[in-house]
Amino acid sequence: MCIRDRDVVDTTGAGDSFLGTLLAALAAGAGLKEAAGAASAVSAFATTSVGAQASYGDVAAVEQHFG
Repeated sequence: MCIRDRDVVDTTGAGDSFLGTLLAALAAGAGLKEAAGAASAVSAFATTSVGAQASYGDVAAVEQHFG
């Protein structure tokens, strides 16, 4: 997944989404590099709209955004 520069709208929840995704990916068996990549994508996606949890999106939305 390639992460490109995007316009940041709101950074609320970016750290929480990073840590939550990192831990969930590690718990699911991903390696640290893969988990950190997924966490980076989710936290970057979270900055593209207003709010915290509502801005996290799901796997399909993140993949479509950065695909």
